[in-house]
Amino acid sequence: MIDPAAHRSSVEAWRRERYAALQREIGWLTLAGLGWLRPGVNTLGADPDNDVVLPAGPPLAGTLTVADHGARATGDFRHDGAPVRDLPL
Repeated sequence: MIDPAAHRSSVEAWRRERYAALQREIGWLTLAGLGWLRPGVNTLGADPDNDVVLPAGPPLAGTLTVADHGARATGDFRHDGAPVRDLPL
């Protein structure tokens, strides 16, 4: 038989961990949108002519390049405090 108090404690621990993961700087709650990237170079920025239009920021923030084995980012943004130059995604 399952102990209700132990089960409740287990579920609450899972919830705390899940909420913490969702709220991380790169968690799902920071997701701004979903869309398909096409093979090759995809531009991103606030300009509506970009392939990926951001809600704010510079007109051209950078590029996402999609190739056979993944994608790479280059642009006017940072990852782990350093400028992004050909970052594998």
